Amino acid sequence: MRHSVVIAAAWMAGALISFSAMAVAVRELSADFGTFQLLAIRSFIGLLVISAILTRVGWTQVSVRNIKTHFARNLVHFGGQFGWFYAIALIPLAAVFAIEFTVPLWTMIFAALLLNERISATRLLAIALGITGVVVILRPGWSVVHPAAFVMLSGAFAYGLSHTLTKKLAEQDTPLCILFYMMMIQLPLGLVPAVFNWVTPAAAQWPWLIVVGITGSARTTVWCELFPWQMHRWWCPWIFSGCHL
Repeated sequence: MRHSVVIAAAWMAGALISFSAMAVAVRELSADFGTFQLLAIRSFIGLLVISAILTRVGWTQVSVRNIKTHFARNLVHFGGQFGWFYAIALIPLAAVFAIEFTVPLWTMIFAALLLNERISATRLLAIALGITGVVVILRPGWSVVHPAAFVMLSGAFAYGLSHTLTKKLAEQDTPLCILFYMMMIQLPLGLVPAVFNWVTPAAAQWPWLIVVGITGSARTTVWCELFPWQMHRWWCPWIFSGCHL
């Protein structure tokens, strides 16, 4: 058990660093690029990386048996990503992470509804304490009550459903399969609206874009890898630590 906890903690720590790096990169790029374009470029770079890995380890793990669930999962995940990217451009990063801490609440509800998971009193108490912490962070001056905050809250709701569907997919599909469909499905979702307001990236902006593309896969990878150790329930509280980073 201790070994499993150490491995899971290592996964979460690495992902938290990647996640925070992506937040900083998106904040840096948001002044010059629209949200849809950033999401499209993220998916394109991620697709190149995942395709290269699959070419090396084998494409046989990319299965179509759960294709409907993949489409459903990526539609709501794209909504969550849009809310996250959009909010990062307009409100403080700490506020974005604080609002995102409502994700465990939505995940718990969706898991109970779709996966028949039991909601224990301990988990309810943990969520209540977490939400209280969010209120403490958001309270000063109520300056965070910005339209983007509500977009982020909607994104957190979408993330909760996405996490639940990811757990369902991870029972049969590998992380690489889930990531491949994530990039394939979300690429046109971002690209089609982005072409109407496309901005050609400058050379100096590509390092930031590459950071967004590579780190964008870390969250889903960790979420899938934590299931074998039943440690996925700790992922969202760790993300809350991003407020301090």
